[in-house]
Formats: sequence, C-alpha cells, structure tokens
Amino acid sequence: MALSLMLGIFFSVGLSWGQEASSKADAEGKVATVNGVEILKKDLNYEVNHMKQRAMAENGQESVLDPQQLERQAIDAIIDRELLYQASQKNGIRVSPDQVKARMDGMKKNFPSEAEFQSALERTGLTETAVKANIERMVSIESYIEKEVKPKVTVSENEIQAFYNENPNYFKKPEQVHASHILIKVSENAAEKDKSEAMTKIKAAQDRIKKGEDFDAVAQSVSESPSSPKGGDLGFFSRGQMVKPFEDAAFALEKGRVSDVVTTRFGYHLIKLIDRSPEGTISLNESKQDIDKFLKEQKLNQAVGQLAMELRKSAKIEMK
Repeated sequence: MALSLMLGIFFSVGLSWGQEASSKADAEGKVATVNGVEILKKDLNYEVNHMKQRAMAENGQESVLDPQQLERQAIDAIIDRELLYQASQKNGIRVSPDQVKARMDGMKKNFPSEAEFQSALERTGLTETAVKANIERMVSIESYIEKEVKPKVTVSENEIQAFYNENPNYFKKPEQVHASHILIKVSENAAEKDKSEAMTKIKAAQDRIKKGEDFDAVAQSVSESPSSPKGGDLGFFSRGQMVKPFEDAAFALEKGRVSDVVTTRFGYHLIKLIDRSPEGTISLNESKQDIDKFLKEQKLNQAVGQLAMELRKSAKIEMK
C-alpha cells in the first residue's frame, strides 16, 4: 500500500494551504495557528468533509461521531499534518517540480479529460495552484517519514508467527478454479441480428475445438476478451469474482473440459477448466511476506502518530 494512502489520516488533497490560504485569513476566519501558520475555517470544513467521505467509503455510512467530535478530530489531523510538514522542511526535505507534476498527472488520469478535471476543481472551489501546493506538502511529509521514521520500523519472526496463530480466519483459502475462455461480445440489448451473428461466431469456435484445435490457439485468433493474447487464460479465481452465469459454469466443469456456450451480459463464452484448487489454509510460509508488510504498516502508522505527539510538545499551537 502506498504511504500516501496508508497515512491517509494526515493527508487531504482538498485543503488550501500556504500563501493563497493565508491571504484570505480575514475573510475566511482563523480556527488555529501552528507555530505562526494560520489554519482557516475553510481548511477545517474541507477536512471534515474528507473524513465523512472516507467513513462512507470504508463503512458505507458517515462517521458515527457527533459534529463536535468530528470537528475536533479534523482540527487535530490538520495540526498534525502541519507539524509534520514543518518538520520535513527543518530536515531539509525538498520536492522537485517534476515530482509534483508526476503526482498531478496521476491525479488527472482519474478523469476522462482535462476539461472534466478542471470542472471538478471548479466544483470544489480549488485552483490547480492550490492542488499543486498540497501535493508538494504531501510529498514532503511522505519523504520525511520515509527517511526518518520508516527505517526504524521492524517486525520480528515471533511477531509474524503470533499474528498468524491468532488470526486463523485471515488465512482461509476458498475453493478456486483456473480457467480460460473465449468471448464473442454482444450486448444484452443488441438486435436479434447482432445476437445471431455473435452466436454463429462462438459456435464456429466451438466446432474448431471439437475437431481438435488447441483451445488457446482458437482463443488467440477469435476471442474478443482482453485475455485473448494469453490464450484466454484468466488465472485462478474464487466464487464472487466473476458474473454468476460464468462462475456457475466454470465451477461445474471437470478439469480439462470445455463448456457449452455460456451467456453473460458481456456476450457468449466458451470456458475451459485448467485446474482446481480446493478450500484450505494458506501456510505461514506463503503468508509471511504479507503479514510482515501489514504489521510494518501498522507500526509505521503508530510511529507517525507518536512523532506528531512529540512535535506538539515543542510547538506553539493557539486555538481560536
């Protein structure tokens, strides 16, 4: 997991900081200062909304905290973020324009077009300059944590073993199948003529396989799935990962067999079962790397929280 996501409690790209925010202090109203840096009511509102959105994404509902508690958490998060940024600057962390541009370009890729991105900025009342300033701050904090905190975070073999032993449900492995498929696309709402043409194509592929042609070769030549260059190979998957008609057909097949034509909302399929993996338990050896990563992320979050607490001790924080 990327550090910026893992430490999401500290970062919100929707905040307005620096000179642009400070110039509006009288109009917006201050809620606090951190070593002389003003935090505006607007910043606080953005953070509260960000926390509500994150709670909705994670739990399917808004935060259960009352408005005062939520606001208190939000202002604490902003203060911690400001202290971490100031510490990064004192430690000589500098972010290049290329780093900011790379992050900005990555953000823009989440939008269909530049116009859509600019429209989203207008809806939130942000400017591209403000977003770039936030990116610079975020990358500064990330770099500081990577340099000063992360190297001190370690996980022992005993901790990995204990986590594995104490959380058996995490390591249950569901039944899986390994399958390939051939797809001829046709919409559920397509005209009967189009459906008939698609069915003719999938039946022709089926005949070629029945006559002895290799399934992978036929998939490469006719399948309209992104997996066609790999002979239609979908790898292993468990129940719930594919649309139900496809899943039902795949799990019902015997190893090495090819299904009859299967209809889904994507079109017509032929499915070949390559292998089957029964339900079981993932071994400690298989899990060790993931457990190590998970525990390090937990410890890093705790260490960053502790660092922010230490920074508060020597900071001048004034609440309005």
